[in-house]
Order: sequence, then C-alpha cells, then structure tokens
Amino acid sequence: MAAQRFPRNVEYLDVYVVAPNTLSNMAWRVHQPVLTNDSLKGRFERMNDVEAWTLVGAEKHRELREQQNSALLYLRDTLDSSADIQGPGLPMSAFSRIEVIDADVGASIGFFLLAVVGIAAVVAIIIALTKESCPFIYAYNEEGCHFEGEVFSGAVSPQLQRHDRLPLPHLGPVDGRYRVRVANKAREIQRTDLAELLVVDHPEGSMVLFDRDGSARTISAPVEPSGATDQSGRDAMALIASADDRAWQGDPTNDRPNADEYLDVSFPRPQGVASGRLVITARNTFWADQLYGMFLDEFGSKADALRERMQKRTAEEMRQWAREQYLPLSVSMKVGPDRWERIGQFELAGPMAWRQDVLEIDLSRATGERIELRLGSGFMFWQIDAVAFDTSTQIPVAIQRLQPDSAIDQAGRDVRASMLFEDGDLLVQPAVGDAVELSFRCPAPLAGMHRSLFLHAAGHYEILREPRSHEPDMRYLRGFKEPGALSRYSRERWNELGSLTVERAL
Repeated sequence: MAAQRFPRNVEYLDVYVVAPNTLSNMAWRVHQPVLTNDSLKGRFERMNDVEAWTLVGAEKHRELREQQNSALLYLRDTLDSSADIQGPGLPMSAFSRIEVIDADVGASIGFFLLAVVGIAAVVAIIIALTKESCPFIYAYNEEGCHFEGEVFSGAVSPQLQRHDRLPLPHLGPVDGRYRVRVANKAREIQRTDLAELLVVDHPEGSMVLFDRDGSARTISAPVEPSGATDQSGRDAMALIASADDRAWQGDPTNDRPNADEYLDVSFPRPQGVASGRLVITARNTFWADQLYGMFLDEFGSKADALRERMQKRTAEEMRQWAREQYLPLSVSMKVGPDRWERIGQFELAGPMAWRQDVLEIDLSRATGERIELRLGSGFMFWQIDAVAFDTSTQIPVAIQRLQPDSAIDQAGRDVRASMLFEDGDLLVQPAVGDAVELSFRCPAPLAGMHRSLFLHAAGHYEILREPRSHEPDMRYLRGFKEPGALSRYSRERWNELGSLTVERAL
C-alpha cells in the first residue's frame, strides 16, 4: 500500500560514482544500474580525466554536467589515485551523499546526505522527479543561462497570491541588457501578475536581502551561531555554520506527538543593540514537495469538489491552516525560562534551489547574554544549510525598479502589458514549456558600489493533478483540520516508505 501512494512516473537517469577532492578527478559511469537497500549494482566504467572533470570539479563546467538527468553518488572516503572499483557493486555505506541533476530545469535539485535521509528516501527522490512547484526563474550572463530558483512558492490559489523578491546572483549584462526567463516546468497553470527588476547598489563589503514585507536589509557583519541543537538534542553546528550543502533537515526518528521539528540556535548578544537580522540559507525538501501531491491524492474521486470548497476559504483562513501544519519555517525567540515567543516566519522557498532570506528581529524582549532563536517546521519539511545573525548598523542603499522593456513568450508574442502592474491582468502559463524572456535596461552602476539584483514578482499557481478513482475517506480527511495533522501524515508516509524493500533499476 505504501508503494501505491508514491508517484509512478520514472525519469531515466545517468548514474555516476564520483570521488571528490582527488587529484585525478576519479569518476565511474554505471551501466545498467540497480539500486537496492544495501548496494548500488551495475557495470562500473572508469571515465577518463576530461570526462570526470565535468562531474567532479570546476564551476566552469556546470552547464556541461547539467545537460542530462543524472544521479551522482559521492564516495565517503577519498580513494588513492591508483584505486579502482572492483566487483559487481558497492555497499550504500560507501557513499556519503547523492546529488540529483534535472536537465529540464538545468540545475542540480540538491544534495541529500545519505546518513540523514536513508536509502529508501533517496530511491524515492530519484524515481519521483515530478514537481509540484512554481515558476522557475533563470538569469543570463555572458557565460549563459543559469537557474536561480522559484517565486511565490506555496501560493496555490488566487487568495494566496503574494509578492516575492528572488536574489539573482548570476544575472549580468549581455549586450547592455539584463535578461531573465520565467518558465513553467511543472504540471501547473502559473499566473504572474507582476514582474520587475530591483537593482540595488550598496557599499562594498555589504550584502542586501529583502524581507517578506519588501524592506531592503543590509548585512555587513554576520556571525555564525555559538551553538545549534535540534529537538532530539543533536549538535547541528557542523551542518549550519556555513553554506556548503551539508544541511540540517530534521530527524527521521522523530517521535514527538505532532512530529514537529525545530532547530535552536544561539548568538552572542552585543551590548546596546536593539535589533538584528536573522539570515538563513534554506529550502523546502523534495520530500515535502512530493508529500503535498500525496495529500492531494487522498481526495480521490472528490478531488475537484473538495478543491472548489477549499477555494472558498479566505486568505487568512488558508494561511492560518498552513501555520498550524508547520509549513512555513517559524521563528521564535526565548523571552524567559522555557518561554518561547513566535516572532515571525520564512515563507515556503520551494525545493529546487537554496534561498537566502532575512528576518528583522526586535531584541527588546530577549533575555540574558545570548540571543536564543528557534526555527520550527513540520516533519522533514525544510533543509537549513546556513544560519547567521547580523547586528550591524543599516546602510543606505540605492534601489531602482525597472519594468521590462519587452516580454516575449514561447510563441513570439510580447506579453509585457500583463506584467507591468499588480492589476489582475495576468500572464497565464498553462503548459509545461511555456516561457517568457524578459529584457531590462542596464543602468550604469554607481561608483564604488556593489550591485545586487532581484526579481520582484507577484502571482499564484494551480497544481494540475489527475484525481484518483477511489472514494475518499471523508472522516480521515476532516482530521487534517487539526493542528499538526500534515506533519503527522508526513511521518506516517515516511515510515511506510522506509519499510519498503527496494530493488530498482534506474
């Protein structure tokens, strides 16, 4: 029964074994790969140094390695340059992590630590490259086109339409223009009401992020936590001290009543500082993305009717339900002995790319010599790669808001008028492959300043999913009105998946 809950579509993957940090850039192509609970089997062919370099090494080869659907399994221990793989397969204990690359997106969809997620979940990730996602954003520079991330994740109905300001670190001028692509890569109807470019010039040595209210926050002296532990008491400092893909993503053995998870981080509290900024590098897990699809499948033959009923709820009712199910990443501050006060949240980021985000925090109610914060979510809903805190003085920045000069869709039509204002005149992208190329003028940078670029977008989307034929259990579905129900459901499905015997040809 557990296997029937998981999506059945399978995308072919090229499978490689790589040995990072070796002088010879060792890598093997795995022919006729079979992944089981215990091992990776197949015929291992040693790649030459040039081929291996495109997988193991340089940033300049990123586009080459992202032209095919691939699974890269990283060996746990560095091999001697003369070593080779012998025998019919390798035990899963030989690997430290796996990277899945989606050629359709043109990006790695992430690293997964095998010690954290377990092999059964890794197989699920590999065989279920379906996306319940949101508009994908690509940026151009002189080296090509780069995937940057997703916008307005979680805005799955008109009531939930929201603004997003996505950092575009790869965006650069090409022939004197900034070019951005907004693409539908999922089975959704995507509706964008506004798209503009935010050009921010700020002093060298600082960085800028926009918070959920649209305020620009400067970060000049971020510090890493002095301590970090999760709800199981595990030390997480090695995972969240820096952005290195070694992320905290909860505890698969979590037995808390609501399966909720949290990460406690603490920072030194400077004297006389009234506020500061929490900065995170995080994303939703691919598991959470798939879980939402499983949840929709529970509606069975009444999916359309139940979805229409849900669409009649107010925006606040829907946001309250999301908070009670631990979908956003909540932030609480310790304000007394065993007293935590919720002070904000980070909106859903989507699973496809790491996202830097910021939250301004009033420290007037913080107690003691440390700033103690708690980041909370549902069962395996979030990955957190880095956490920092900044108490530096805010610096004036220069912000220019640029409307697109043109917006050419996949049929060659200029749809610019639909993206100039948040006015209900929507750019509708109903099919996989729909894309719009936005072009912006490139204003001259201010002398002595660093430039950061952001796509400011507003919109929502509708997930398209074929209803299942079974009659839904209405009493069971009513249980999802209870706080924490989706998190408990996540744990149940995860445990079902972990009990499967895996023997899967890739």
